[in-house]
Amino acid sequence: MQARRLVTAPVCAAYPSRADIIPDLSPWEDGPRIRRSCHAGRRYRAAKEPHERTWWQILWLLARGQLAKDIAQSTGYSRYWIGQIAKRYNAEGAEGMRNRQYTHSHRAAPLLSDEQVAELAEAVRGPAPEGDDEWLARTVADWMSQKLGRPVSVQVGWVYLVRLDGKRRKPRPRHVLADPEQQAEFKKTRVVKSA
Repeated sequence: MQARRLVTAPVCAAYPSRADIIPDLSPWEDGPRIRRSCHAGRRYRAAKEPHERTWWQILWLLARGQLAKDIAQSTGYSRYWIGQIAKRYNAEGAEGMRNRQYTHSHRAAPLLSDEQVAELAEAVRGPAPEGDDEWLARTVADWMSQKLGRPVSVQVGWVYLVRLDGKRRKPRPRHVLADPEQQAEFKKTRVVKSA
């Protein structure tokens, strides 16, 4: 196996003066009288994600020997960031040129484990606790508080209730003195005013 040798390309005067690029990114691979497109150029043209496409373009242009200030003008990236892209490629290779924007979650870990969620689902399908007609966000939060040994907000109880059972929809309550015949007559004779 051949050792990897670094090839340098100019970056800028304000930051480190040269970016080291690994030779497998050279702009042309010389074959027997065939001049083939480079590795970075192929990756640049094949990339579907916009950021990755631009990063491969930057690497391709660096490998061709262009200055970082010229690359900055054509791509809109700063000279510093161009150096960072080259640095990341050298450290991580092609895997480093993946957009990591969607690879991690900023969400908190779920409060309940899968077993506890299954236990809660079974409890919600059964009768409501004493004093309640049905399972509410408050009762789910109380159940979770007991299991976790710490307070749980009503909003979190609602989230778990909706996730397990969906929104429970029931008809709006009717007034005690409502007359169904009068309401039906009102619907028939109601005049809609035009604007």
